[in-house]
Amino acid sequence: MFGEQAKKDTPQHLAADVSNESLHTNDQNLTQVMTENIGEAIDFISDFVNLNYGKAQTQTPEHSIDRQIKLSSSSSYELVKKAAEAFTKKGGQIFLDARVEHILQDENGKVTGVVAEGRKRTLTVHADAITLSTGGYGANLNMRGKKAKG
Repeated sequence: MFGEQAKKDTPQHLAADVSNESLHTNDQNLTQVMTENIGEAIDFISDFVNLNYGKAQTQTPEHSIDRQIKLSSSSSYELVKKAAEAFTKKGGQIFLDARVEHILQDENGKVTGVVAEGRKRTLTVHADAITLSTGGYGANLNMRGKKAKG
């Protein structure tokens, strides 16, 4: 969707943009993992959830190459709703209000489950695959900086 400009982009180029945008405070190893896998990750989630991305009308100035995409609805709610529906259709379970307190592992270090605390219960989950999703802390006023209050 970005035509000839896309040929100029590389994981290394994206990593440089991320590093510049974060004033070089980013973790280089995590940035490398992200930049080397972001294309496949977007392809996967687009197919899994049936999302149609397009070129964003405006491109962020932090990027030296046009690469910003958007959903046709411009809504992250669409992504979350469709991802949750697709996940549960495939047999996945979503536990809300469950703060992970302990990761269960076998003798080889493989993750086999979690112990989580909710408001009203302790939850122990054993599974072949676990995904921890923390979300943001924007709704937690105590965790936001003074400039973000209100």
